[in-house]
Amino acid sequence: MSSDGVHDFINMTEVLTDIRSSSALLSDTAQKYVFQALNNGSDDNLTLILIKLTPQQGNHQNSTTTVKPVQKNTSVTAPFDGHSLMRVGDVIDGLTLKRQLYASARSHIYIAKPKDISSSGQQTCSGNTLALKVLATDLLSSDERDYAQDNTRQYTETWLARRIQSEHVVRYPTLSSLGLSHLPSAAYCLTEYLEGQTLAQWITDNPLPPLEKVRCIVEQVAAGLQAMHRQGILHRDIRPENIMINDEEHCTIIDLGAAGLIDAPGLYNNTPIPGDLLYAAPEYFIGDVGTEQSDQFSLAVLCYTLLCGRHPYGTKLAHCHTRANQQKLKYQSAIDGNTHIPLWLDGALKRALHINPEKRFTALSEFIYALRYPTPHQYAQPLPLVKRHPLAFYKTLALILTFTNVMTALLLL
Repeated sequence: MSSDGVHDFINMTEVLTDIRSSSALLSDTAQKYVFQALNNGSDDNLTLILIKLTPQQGNHQNSTTTVKPVQKNTSVTAPFDGHSLMRVGDVIDGLTLKRQLYASARSHIYIAKPKDISSSGQQTCSGNTLALKVLATDLLSSDERDYAQDNTRQYTETWLARRIQSEHVVRYPTLSSLGLSHLPSAAYCLTEYLEGQTLAQWITDNPLPPLEKVRCIVEQVAAGLQAMHRQGILHRDIRPENIMINDEEHCTIIDLGAAGLIDAPGLYNNTPIPGDLLYAAPEYFIGDVGTEQSDQFSLAVLCYTLLCGRHPYGTKLAHCHTRANQQKLKYQSAIDGNTHIPLWLDGALKRALHINPEKRFTALSEFIYALRYPTPHQYAQPLPLVKRHPLAFYKTLALILTFTNVMTALLLL
């Protein structure tokens, strides 16, 4: 936390990166950066508080136990010991793994339920259903630094997500909020379990949905993004696979693994191109950091895909890594034989999908408004000169005709 007398005169992104890479936070670190701001000409109040958080070691039962990575499974017996790959039936920190939901080369996701102790001492499952994500064992054989970074990213994902309060963003509960007195004994992410299916599956089941249904979906995702942006967080990976939709068509954004701070997007996640290449904003491909307009672009691609069943630039954008190549790309109109949408709505999509982020809508709310209500610049076609300036047009035409007649007469003499 700093006053503007500090952060207006030093590069805070570099400061935070230095602190993150250091093994310990020294007592005079804050003073060093205050003096740096003074040397850079600060003439305002200088206040700086630095706090570095590290993963909690141990739990309330044994302070010498460290938070351990998940490794190859050697046993299916419970409780989970922190050394084996989580498997169905294991118990970790009071949570029982009921079923595996998803598995990839990077992560595994399980349905988990906390256990209650009845008056007779028998363990019974409580009503809370959760999703537990852990890194896959494939990463254990890779570079230890990469694995440590992925582990740290899980803690960061949880920390960022708990700042957000929205019915359209998945919640990351704490163990204490579930009535469990444990501290995490292994590296994992815990989220609420959402009924329904991913939007990717929903699109497969509902190709080319009606325009009004598309609007409702996009507006809900936008509401979740706006809640994130208000907390200074970018999602950076909006795509159908990261949105859940239930039977009532309520949409929820999930998986904040690629999320980053708006003021320092690469501080906690330095992936050059976060998320799916078909939904990533053009600025990521040329090495620029993301902004709210980058999430707007991904949301517009999602809207376009729902309406058309294809992508606005096809697969060409993913191969353009220079600004010059990107400028050659042409927006493909959403209006074709399969879609029946107003011309002004296609104009709204074209603007939100502009290659240059500065030419997109300045706020996400403007894009959402433009999907429902036409504005003059969206539907007005260029008027011909005769209608824009009729007097000047006819004067010019008369002059041209007079000149032509004179030249014709001279040629005939």
